Amino acid sequence: MPTSSLYPLDKGQERDFLPASDPENDKEQSRTHHIKSLFTKKQFIITLLILIYGSGFLLQQINNFHKTFYNPPQQKYHSIIAGVSHQKGVTDNELLETGEGSIGLSSKKPLTFEEVRKGTFLPQRKELQWIQTPSSLVNDSGEYVVVSKGKYLLKSQADKSSTIVLFEGDEITYDKKQFKIEDITFSDDLRYALIISNKIHNWRHSFFATYFVVSLKDGLVQPLYDLDCKLNEAIALAKWSPDSSKITFVLNNNVYLKDLTNFSHPTIKQVTQDGGPEVFYGKPDWVYEEEVFSSDSAIWWSPNSRYLAILRSNDTDVPVYPIPYFVQDALVNDSYPELRNIKYPKSGYPNPVVDIVIYDLDEGKLKSLPESDAFYNDEDIGNEERLITEVKWVGDQKFLIKITNRVSNLMKIFIIDSHDISSELSRFENGQNSKSWFEISHNTVYVPKSDTRPHDGYIDLIDVDGYDHIGYFSPPNAKEPVILTSGEWEVVGGASAFDFVLNKLYYISTEKSSIERHLFSVNLDGSGKQNITNLDESAWFEVSFSKGSRYLLLNYDGPATPYQKLVDLHEGTEETLVTNEKLATHLKEKEVSFVVFCLWWTRIPAC
Repeated sequence: MPTSSLYPLDKGQERDFLPASDPENDKEQSRTHHIKSLFTKKQFIITLLILIYGSGFLLQQINNFHKTFYNPPQQKYHSIIAGVSHQKGVTDNELLETGEGSIGLSSKKPLTFEEVRKGTFLPQRKELQWIQTPSSLVNDSGEYVVVSKGKYLLKSQADKSSTIVLFEGDEITYDKKQFKIEDITFSDDLRYALIISNKIHNWRHSFFATYFVVSLKDGLVQPLYDLDCKLNEAIALAKWSPDSSKITFVLNNNVYLKDLTNFSHPTIKQVTQDGGPEVFYGKPDWVYEEEVFSSDSAIWWSPNSRYLAILRSNDTDVPVYPIPYFVQDALVNDSYPELRNIKYPKSGYPNPVVDIVIYDLDEGKLKSLPESDAFYNDEDIGNEERLITEVKWVGDQKFLIKITNRVSNLMKIFIIDSHDISSELSRFENGQNSKSWFEISHNTVYVPKSDTRPHDGYIDLIDVDGYDHIGYFSPPNAKEPVILTSGEWEVVGGASAFDFVLNKLYYISTEKSSIERHLFSVNLDGSGKQNITNLDESAWFEVSFSKGSRYLLLNYDGPATPYQKLVDLHEGTEETLVTNEKLATHLKEKEVSFVVFCLWWTRIPAC
């Protein structure tokens, strides 16, 4: 029987794609094709059955995953509702075997959208205003103000039996008119209160409002600016001086200073003169408020209350962009938004030209760096493309300025001397070679000099092998830091606080897990690192420290029921402030699922 073999074709040889027919060969090929055809059909049927069965099994497992609760003996899993609040756990007695063989909750009420919308599952949380007294840094008594039933109470962690009513009520009276209190800030010496009323929101962080100053001793009330309150309601910002004797505020984009040394006869001085629709002092324009500072403030007091560092922003060359501005006043019946024009620098168009001016209260003069200063003549970052991303006082007369170019792949840090009116380049970071850029941050922490620290300094976020960590720079013009943390994890948000007595730095990090936040401490030389929160507990913590950093408001945000504690870090004692027991009880009555994280190749019961 003739056979045929396939060989590679020689160069130049043509293959015949239509060979002559051979009857015997055709018969053999037909039988072979029939056998292959039967085998192919059988394969197809088996494959189809496997696919059908596998699809059904997969759908069943997906369905079971959504409604199944696994609860091993003597173990509890934590549950979460809508990413907002959390349940302590589900016990064995709360689970029943269902008819389908899965484990589910019984006798539970379903969650409703109405409950979520009303905030039924939002945890309670207390806000504290920590008070800094003249001795807070070396003798921290943990004084704070808390609101309870319309009363503003001064409490102390050092003397927990002490409670002083600083102010009471939800409104004040001036010129026979009632003003609702929307916010209140106390001076650090607790002699005065700055009250905000009639807020009118502007952009995301900024607002205009009516401000009053109240003497806590005798209850006397006076407007922050004009006595007839015609301009008082247009104030954009107000900040206490550290010594509590003065208030700086912004009106019509100019900076003013009110001296309360004689409360009955206060004085007001206009510090800047040329502020207006296109020139801003002490208050950021829209793009700096939204994209740089994330704040409505661009004015900074020196620690000794002698100097003011003020951002000046010139928007003259920035093009105008119209945006719809929706009505916020519920009393105005208008279904259509107002069209407002803002200065908005699109890519390729001019940015605001920003600068820093300094006001010396002792001399009563507004000063600027000389035009010949290196700050204005930088060869890498021109004046028109300069971004000022952070300003931080690092001494009584020196402050730090971080600047970047527009694409933020170059960053320079200058130290400005307010007394000599000069600048010094401290650090230069170049991200061009690594094709990287610098994120805007406001995490610098000032570390004042002491008997054990001969120089002022600061803590800043630094890059260590590609991870965000913290370093200590002292003196402030130091070019290289003492590296305080390192590793394949990151410090979140920079340093949280510095204890001036123990010389300890506190910070939040992802060292345990990228989906957890725990509090740690470390010494200024990088030694003695220890965890403050319990690493055996899965947790996401937020923190707030007293002015001397001895006391800590610890906010536990989950995954179990949120709570708050006040902790004495020197004595190691704690006091529970909020338990959210009502929330936990309410959640136990609801049919709430929870998530178990497993390796993908393991079955859920094995996790």
